Amino acid sequence: MVPELIKTSERDPDLSVIYIADKDADLSVFSFSTTEFEYIRQQMAADKRNIHINSYFKWSYLIIPDAALPEHEKQEDLRIQVSRLYGQLKDLEHQELLVVDVSDQPAEVTALLEGLILSHYQFIKHKADREKQKHPLERVRVYSEGIGEKALKELEVLMRAVYKARDLVNEPLSGLNAMQLGREFEKMADEAGAITAGKFLEYFTSYPWLHYDIAPMAFLEKADAYRGKGLPGSGFG
Repeated sequence: MVPELIKTSERDPDLSVIYIADKDADLSVFSFSTTEFEYIRQQMAADKRNIHINSYFKWSYLIIPDAALPEHEKQEDLRIQVSRLYGQLKDLEHQELLVVDVSDQPAEVTALLEGLILSHYQFIKHKADREKQKHPLERVRVYSEGIGEKALKELEVLMRAVYKARDLVNEPLSGLNAMQLGREFEKMADEAGAITAGKFLEYFTSYPWLHYDIAPMAFLEKADAYRGKGLPGSGFG
């Protein structure tokens, strides 16, 4: 299940936190002790970009983007960094995290959230002990001036779509043949409504656009003159 993304205007002092900050960011407004500040300073001086602090009742994770990289590479680097961190987050059984945008970098924070949620994915539906294996993370609170509730909900929708695609790919043939795959598509269409493809396209453009649902049937119960039974593999959207 995709963790819930919640916009917040408060920094809960009891939550473990992922800070995303430039190397020269002012961290004095955060509740680090003198010893922790000194440790952060030493780690930054050693050019460390992923710094972990155990405050006994919570953890703080400071992630510093690589300023030397082009923007698209910087965002991908952040996805990779948080994916490497995820194993520790899972082992420490964090059910809820706070992500703090220290340097007002909404694009970088969004990339980090993408990496975090994609790392959370599991395919365990056929395992007998799936409840025991289930990753504990349930909610991520996001403290960022540049990211609104609408953007977080859109990211949730996109991540659910990725999870669904991964589930369909991972499902063994014994549980998902061509006919069953067609029924899964029909089920998704019924749940989401006819505008699903249009909302997907909207995510990728800022230009005026139109989406026409004029494709032939996605699944044929029986063959016709030029198409076989099953998925015809043709259409226009």
